[in-house]
Amino acid sequence: MNDPKAPPANPQPPQGAPPPGAAPAAAAPPAHVPALGTEPPPAPNAAPAAPAAPAAPARPPPHETEPTRMVKSSRREKKVRERRGGTGVLLVTRPGIPPTPLTLTRARTIIGRDRDSCDVVLEDEGVSRQHASVSRESTGYFALHDLGSKNGIFVGGHRVDRRTLLHGDTFKIGDTTFTFQLIPDKTDKPTAPLPPPAAPPPAAGAPPPGAPPPPMAEPPRK
Repeated sequence: MNDPKAPPANPQPPQGAPPPGAAPAAAAPPAHVPALGTEPPPAPNAAPAAPAAPAAPARPPPHETEPTRMVKSSRREKKVRERRGGTGVLLVTRPGIPPTPLTLTRARTIIGRDRDSCDVVLEDEGVSRQHASVSRESTGYFALHDLGSKNGIFVGGHRVDRRTLLHGDTFKIGDTTFTFQLIPDKTDKPTAPLPPPAAPPPAAGAPPPGAPPPPMAEPPRK
């Protein structure tokens, strides 16, 4: 029978604990935490990392790679650049009336149905009070403008609001057809005469120009 006053037996050590009387284990070194923005140190006996592939060059925008293309000017644009001077004339053709030339002497010629404000009056119900104008621009060209008309201006069957007029251009307002003509200005400077052609050089042994002819040799006597 056990004595209740007897001291308790030695308790069993927990699993993994050192036996009684053993030296304490050495403390584990603290874990290394790399600073922010730095690469961690390579592990011992680790294979060297493969070099990073070079980055592909950035592709330039399309407008830097595409070659510049030359745009051919139309024949009409070349004529616009060529003709600047001259006097403008409108050839007015009305139904049943012979063509009438009208010289554009004003900076702006208004075409319409209103007699008080128009320079060219058209007795046509399809024409607005102030239908169109022909003005000379600061560049020297004549330009046709629609003044907000109801029935418009037609060139070659197409309605236009503005057009630079060239010699021979035709437009229609109502039942009236207009043909633009450009008369070149005459120059006051006379053309200098061309110099006479130079005389060809004399042949070898020939007398100089203006020298008397040599005397004729007498025939030999028999």
